[in-house]
Amino acid sequence: MTLQKRSDNLWVLTFGDEPREQLDQLLVDLRASDPCPDVVVDLSPAELLTSGHLSQLLRVRQLLIEKDQRLTLAGARGDVWGLFTTTGLDKVFHFADDAEAAVAALRG
Repeated sequence: MTLQKRSDNLWVLTFGDEPREQLDQLLVDLRASDPCPDVVVDLSPAELLTSGHLSQLLRVRQLLIEKDQRLTLAGARGDVWGLFTTTGLDKVFHFADDAEAAVAALRG
């Protein structure tokens, strides 16, 4: 898992070979964290997402909402972006062009 804890208040998860396991671990880590951080999920390495991944991202989003924190998805392109627009989730999640833009906006 590529999880960078940029500070106590900001984490960046970059998708790797096992996004399902990464998102499961992220949920565990977020539930255990105090304070709970804002999170950027960098989707730029992903070529494909499944409905299971979307479900996990929705769970992360809900947990962060409950903890009054923010989630930004970064780098969604091609088929990955198409999946968000097809499902209407492009209206649910907040997006940034890339992870660094997302980090800057959350720190802003």
